[in-house]
Amino acid sequence: VPRIDLVKNIIHDCIALAIVTFAISLSLAKIFAKKHKYRIKPNQELIALGTANTIASFFACYPCSASLSRSSVLERTGGKTQIAGIVSSAIILVVLLFLGPLLYDLPKCILSCVILVALKTMFIQIKDMVTAWRMSRCEGVIWLVTFLAVVFLGVDIGLIVGVIFSLIVVLIRFITPHSTLLGTLPFTEIYVDLKHFTEAKEITGMKIYQYSSALFFLNRDHFKEDILRSTINMKPDDVVEGNFKTANFVHTVIVDCSPISYVDSSGVDTLCEVIETFKELSIRCYLCSCPTSVLNMFERTSFFDRIPPKFSAIFPSVHDAVIYSTQV
Repeated sequence: VPRIDLVKNIIHDCIALAIVTFAISLSLAKIFAKKHKYRIKPNQELIALGTANTIASFFACYPCSASLSRSSVLERTGGKTQIAGIVSSAIILVVLLFLGPLLYDLPKCILSCVILVALKTMFIQIKDMVTAWRMSRCEGVIWLVTFLAVVFLGVDIGLIVGVIFSLIVVLIRFITPHSTLLGTLPFTEIYVDLKHFTEAKEITGMKIYQYSSALFFLNRDHFKEDILRSTINMKPDDVVEGNFKTANFVHTVIVDCSPISYVDSSGVDTLCEVIETFKELSIRCYLCSCPTSVLNMFERTSFFDRIPPKFSAIFPSVHDAVIYSTQV
């Protein structure tokens, strides 16, 4: 009969152990799946681990998980199916029962050589840090922080540190996302980033602004400050103080909403505030390329009734908004 009184003493270790075993098993599965070009299902791996540990708990067994060293040895020796694991377990059982005394005097460093040789390809994966750093500094930092945390704090705490740090990086990206101004390529209806395409030109009197993130309560202030600074080189305080000099040369601001996958109620309020701010400056603000989820949110929050019709509208594409602006 399980001793319920021990639960409070081991629950924290059990949770950490469950996370670590699943993370290690899934990581190994992904490594070998990538190498041998087959797909894995994380849910299937989770069910398999849960079932195995549930059954093993009735026989006082240790928690089971994937073994980095044994998996590497089996893979290097050509193991393909679960039969290889059964054969490997049988050999280990024979060694423990009958050949153990013969290996008693063998130094552990000699036995460890077998594991080190099998793990050689795993150690080479440290090169992935260089690749991750070249592709994205954020990914490189996440890789390095997780690696150092696992080395110095242990696998369980290290993985938790890595997960928390990754969530912090994702949160920072949401709060301060990338934004840019778009311009049109000559003789086309294509609008691209002005920073990356030198051939692109701005349309006189217009600013086409693109915000590459969802718009919600965490980044609403950043969105408002960024769109005013990028389009008319102003801050929200300048509007309050009545400093409108920098906005004299812009008559239309077009917001490309195609990267905005989600807008919450506070984001809708922010859009209304921005449109109202541009109205005070006699600048029209048009939204275009809104995803269906964003349009549905506009309907639920009565957004269309809250915006001034003469200074704002929604268009299916950037080019439609540009054509309309030139005709008004």
